[in-house]
Order: sequence, then C-alpha cells, then structure tokens
Amino acid sequence: MPSARNTCASCQHWLRHDTAPMNQHGMHPCAHGMRWTYLPPQHSCRQWAKRPAAAQAPTASETQP
Repeated sequence: MPSARNTCASCQHWLRHDTAPMNQHGMHPCAHGMRWTYLPPQHSCRQWAKRPAAAQAPTASETQP
C-alpha cells in the first residue's frame, strides 16, 4: 500500500480521508474533484502547478521491493 508521500507528487491538494473510495490508497479524489491517478505524468489535475521533477521522483526506499 503506498504511503501519502509516494502518491501523486505533482499535486499538493490531495486530502487524506479514511472513509473515501480511495481509502485502499489512503487518499480520495483531489480537492478540485479531478480523477485520481497514481503516477505524476498521468495526473489529470491541470488546476495545480506541477512541482519540480526532483520532487516527483520516487526516493530509493519507494523503489525497492
């Protein structure tokens, strides 16, 4: 199960919500009501400025099995 820090790093307006449909990921659809996607390049929310590429890259601990 992904942690909050390795979900969509290009978007800062994801909100944690224990009873939401995306609870299995610890997240629910973004505050603007856009579709949830896992990887930053696939993120569908265009209402929020992207963070620098370095902020979107997974850390070493997130890429290890």
